[in-house]
Order: sequence, then structure tokens, then C-alpha cells
Amino acid sequence: MNSQALVALIVYFYPALVLAQSSLIEQRKHEKAVRSIAWSPDSKRLISGDVDGIVKIWDMPSQSLSRTFAGHQSNINQVGYSPDGSYFAFSGGKTVMVCNATTGRPIKTFKEHLGRVENLIFHPRKKLIASSSADSILIWHYPEGRVVKTLIRAKQRVSGLTFSFDGQYLASYNSLGEILVWDINSGKVVKKVGEFKGFISSFNHQFIRFTPDGKNLVTKLKCNSFVVWGLTVNGGMHEITWNEKKCIVAMDVHTSGDIIAVSGEKGQVNLYSLPTGRRHLTIESTWQINRLAWSPDGKYLAGATSDGMIIIWDVKGTLVKKFLPFSPEEFFDVETSSNGEFVVSGGKQGYFRLWQLTTGSLTRSPPIHKGAINDIAISPDNQLILTGGKDKKITISTVPGLNHLTGFEGHDHSITAVEWSHDGKRYASGDEKGIVKIWDADSHELIRSFGAESRWNWPVISFSWSPDGRYLATGYYTSHYQVWDIQSGVLVRTIRGYTERVAKCPGNGFIQFSPTGDYIAGATLNCEAIVIWDSFNGRVHKVLGGLSATTPALIFSNDEKYLVSAGDDHIIRIWRIDSGLVTKKLSAGSGGFCSVNLSPNGKWIISGEYEGRIRIWDLNTGVNVFTLSLLKDRDDYILYKHQKPVSGTDFAIKNFLKTSENGNPKPTSAYNLTVSKTLPIIKITD
Repeated sequence: MNSQALVALIVYFYPALVLAQSSLIEQRKHEKAVRSIAWSPDSKRLISGDVDGIVKIWDMPSQSLSRTFAGHQSNINQVGYSPDGSYFAFSGGKTVMVCNATTGRPIKTFKEHLGRVENLIFHPRKKLIASSSADSILIWHYPEGRVVKTLIRAKQRVSGLTFSFDGQYLASYNSLGEILVWDINSGKVVKKVGEFKGFISSFNHQFIRFTPDGKNLVTKLKCNSFVVWGLTVNGGMHEITWNEKKCIVAMDVHTSGDIIAVSGEKGQVNLYSLPTGRRHLTIESTWQINRLAWSPDGKYLAGATSDGMIIIWDVKGTLVKKFLPFSPEEFFDVETSSNGEFVVSGGKQGYFRLWQLTTGSLTRSPPIHKGAINDIAISPDNQLILTGGKDKKITISTVPGLNHLTGFEGHDHSITAVEWSHDGKRYASGDEKGIVKIWDADSHELIRSFGAESRWNWPVISFSWSPDGRYLATGYYTSHYQVWDIQSGVLVRTIRGYTERVAKCPGNGFIQFSPTGDYIAGATLNCEAIVIWDSFNGRVHKVLGGLSATTPALIFSNDEKYLVSAGDDHIIRIWRIDSGLVTKKLSAGSGGFCSVNLSPNGKWIISGEYEGRIRIWDLNTGVNVFTLSLLKDRDDYILYKHQKPVSGTDFAIKNFLKTSENGNPKPTSAYNLTVSKTLPIIKITD
């Protein structure tokens, strides 16, 4: 295949490729409005999709975020699970993606719709999916992607689809005000329930539902009422009025068929009896619930909000779980000082914490950002802390007093990466639009500004300075990284590796110069490899394969014999560069890693997790020596001093509190716990 043909194929398939790689990046909660939620058949998982093209899977037994899929270029309009739980699907733009529920790998991308796919629903008994857009309603076989039935091809907006529980019928309603019931086998309309021109006041695929017995169809009517339509020969219409002045925004029918949950613009959720139309329970809520979904076992009601929150109630209206847009102590970056004496962590709370390893003291800076600290860096002399925030600000603070020296708005957009030069005389900052700026460390004046290729315009995700300070490598959410000449601002080289993007969560660098400057390492989008390139000619030097999730952090050993990587699969891997093999795996419970560093003597690994834990590992033995966990909304912390290697165990704060009395923890056979402002001393320098 010639190069032109290859480029054409990449351009044509790029949107699908980005989604198909199912990059498990950014183990964070939704930041934007959630448009669709759906339960797995066993009620153990909940899938959600938002307006940023992000799909997340939540694990109910552990009540935690399980996986994240990113990379879609459009809103996620609809999500769903297959009846046997083996697959999940989501729609965005003009496509539907079907993925294996165990591995997350895509099995089929369906592209037969000419317009935006607004609805999809799995057939309850066959391997079929019904999907609709402005131009059509199609029924297709999802393992093959083959259309088996075209119900309609017309320019009318289909605002909702639902299968009957036996799979014999499909109901739809559209912008003409028609509610139609289709026979799946013949593809013909067997019943037109009603025709109310203009009655559909807003798009919501939830506003049409069969009852489990198949005798009734529930739809929204006008702004503040819904109707139970009888589908039998003598069936009538039973209207239930929402007793609020605001419109209905979400509804779902309970698996028993006797209850319907309805939410309005004020945030209140009401449960109605379908047979009588009476309201029998009100769930007070301070959030506007945009989507509702009953679990298949009928025990839980899930709601999704416009700010990315997922809320779970039981059938009595009791709050079971609230998945916040961000976890209370979520870290985006954890940095280790070059002298090995302290660790700094920054995250969504707008301030950073400094843990003095030699004394055990924990100090918190004043609030220096309005919003999240996206990246943090320690100066080479360990005297200054540099931060970049969502509020477009760059700040510099002193160590150890954490006095705020300066803060200024350095970019027009959210800052996503910051890094000191090796001599400490300059620092770099990058933003979500791909702009890179170099600053004088003394005067804080702008030295130079340059940007990503205009056709990409993706966020700067990582920085790495060459050892001699002449070059700056930058990584993006695209299929390339770039090397810039600092003095001239000229782009020296763009290297596109494997046509995948460089993958990174907000945190420290995933583009990493080796200590000699001869190599640069980066992680690929498809979660399968770390690539080491020759920094002088851009050729691939070594591919480290066999990954199962994204790799948010990388660091070379000083002798360049090893590369340490930390992944979203909560595994730290130590690679032998010459052989490309993993020499050791370090596992850490359920929390994905967002940062990894080595101590100056090369004996210790310091890792940071999204869930707020900092761990210190013995590089030679793989023992998790210490774990620091911050308590919610406090500056107190728990230190776990491990007596032996512990693998696959989550030292969660809630488990600690369950075994504590009056704040005094009970020791266990595996480890001793201490809650104190004075930690046992651990000196990690030579």
C-alpha cells in the first residue's frame, strides 16, 4: 500500500479508530452532563455516557468506578447492555460502537445511519440492536453489523425507541407526534397508539417504555404529564399529571410494572403507582436528575445529573451511593523532590499537600487555584513548587513554608502541563489548546510561545526537557509527539508512533527523555505498548508490549537499564529496556495510578493514585513499605506500615474506620496502623 493510500485510510477511519482503541484513560468521574445510563442484566454494573464523549462503567458491589472509555468525538447519546451482559454499546455521532463487556474491546462499529444516532436498544432475546436517527429506524445484527430490517427511512426525528419484553414489538415516537408499534418479524406498523402533533416537547429517549406484561405503553405527554396507553383491543388512555410547575425531564418504569419514577427540573424525584396514578413516594434532591434507570433486580434507582454526578437510591428512596464529579481527595499528580526528602500532591481541591518523609509532617498550602491543580512540578533545587490550574493560572510557592510567591494568568485556556528546566532557570507551561510557553524563572516574563500543529489543536499533556536544556518534548492526545528547539522556537521533529496517540491523564509526564537524552519514551493509545524512540532521528528503538490499560506515568532509571511505568490497571511494571520484558509487577488494590517517581538513590518507587493514596515501594523486593491515605476534608491521614508484601488489597479509609474505636485503630496480622502527626521516619536518600 502506498503512503497516500495509507494516509487516506487513516483520515477516513480516524474517528472510529480513536473510539475503537477503547483507551482506558483518566480514571476520573464525569465532568460534564450525563446523557444516558443503563444497568447490566445482573444489576452489578452501571454504564453511563456524557456530552464529552466519555463512557464509564461503575461497579456496584464495590461502589467504585471500574473503567473509563474516552476518545469519541461526539456526545454519547445512548448506552446499553446486551441481555446476557456479554456486550455493551453506545452511540455517538453517526455511529454505534459494540464492545466486549469483559475486555472492553470493540467488536463492531455500525455506520449505516446518515444522521446522528439518538437511540439504540438491545433486543431482549436475539443478537439484534434497534437504532434510530433523523433518517431511519434500523434493526441490525450486532456481531456482524448486518442490517436485517429497515423500518423507516424518512426525514422525521425519532425521539424514542423501546422493545417489548418478549421482543416481538418495537415502539417508537417521532417529531410528527406519532406513537407507533412495529411487528419485528414483518416490519409493519400493527398499532398507532396516538397522534398528537407537537406533543413531544423535548428529546429524551427515556420517554417511551413498555410495561413488563406488554399490555401498556408509557409515554410522556406535553410538558408535565405522562400517559399509560392500553395496547389491548379495548385499551384506553390513562393520563397522570406531574404536580409541579416545571417540566418532566426523566422517567423510567420499574421492572414490576407497577411503579414509575419521574423527575422534574427542580430535582425532585417522584414515584407513582401506574395502576392508580397516585404518587406514593417523593425523593428530595438538590440536583436536577436528567436520566433515571431502575436496576433489573428492582432494588435500585439510578439517576444522572447535568454536572456529571451519578446517584443511586433504593426502592425506599434512601441514598445508597453518590458518585461525585470528582472523588473528595483525588490526585492528578504526585511529585517527589530530587533529594528524596518530601512528596507533593495536587488535585481537584485547588491546593497542594507536602509530606515531609524525613519527619513525617504533613503540610497544606493555602488555596492557590480556583478549581483543580492539573499539574505540579518541583524545582531542581527543591526550593519552589510550580503549579498549573484549570483556572488558567500559574503559581509558584516556597518550600518548606509553602508561602505563595506569585500567581498569574499565563494562558487563555486551562493549563494542563508545567515543568521546570533542569537548571531551574526556566519553566514551561502548556494548555488545553496546544499552546506551549517558556518563562523566565526569576522575572516570570514570557521568553517564547509556540503551539501544536493547527489541525490538531489538542491539549498539551506532558513535557520533558532534554538533559542539556536545548530541547523540549511535548506529548498530546494525538498520534504524535513533538521536539522543540527552545532558543529558536522551531519545531525540530514530529514523530508519529504507531498512529496511536500519546496517552496520559492530567499528571506528570508521559513523554520522558532518558537521562542521557538519547531516547524518548511514550505510551500508545491502544493501551498495548510503551514505545522508546531515538530522540535524534525519531526511529523506534524498542517496543515494550503486553499492557492491559493506559499508562499514565513513566520514568527511566538513572542508568537507563530500566523503565518504570504505572497504569490505570493499578499495576506498576518494571521493564528491562534491552530485553523489553517486565522484571517485576507491583499491584496496589483498586486505585489506578496517576504518577510514579524514583528516589535519587534508585531504591524506592513513589507512586500516586487517583483515589488519594501515596505509596512507597522497595524497588528490589517489590514490598509496599508505606501507604499514606488522606481523610476526607481533613488534614489528618492514615499511615500503613506494612510488615510483609501485600498485593491486591485495598487499604480503603472506610475499612480502616470500621476497625477503629475512638480514632484508635486495631492492629491486624498483616499490618499495623498509626494515626499520628508524627510518622515513623523513612529516609529514602543515601
